[in-house]
Amino acid sequence: MSDSWEPVNKQDWHDHVSMVLVYAPDFPEEDYLEPHEQLTLKMAFAALRTGLKHFASVRRDSSLRARVVGLLDRAERAYREDRILAAGTVMQEVDDILRGLKTPTLH
Repeated sequence: MSDSWEPVNKQDWHDHVSMVLVYAPDFPEEDYLEPHEQLTLKMAFAALRTGLKHFASVRRDSSLRARVVGLLDRAERAYREDRILAAGTVMQEVDDILRGLKTPTLH
């Protein structure tokens, strides 16, 4: 994975969320990648933020975008602090919001 990778569509974004939920904060080392290409927590969350462009609701609604980005920031911070369960809970909330399974609380 290079540092410029990003999800190509919604399904790819949701698949990336699943990978983050399973592996973060310590992603497996891929033997076919150079050291600088290995997935890191920073790279994983950058890809999630960039991939939000695939969601029309996020593109249309700036308050929703701010809420989702804020949740992603919170999840990344929780992973960095080794609060895995809290991070996973926030990631699931983001995924549910973008799948339309949960109405976001905007505050």
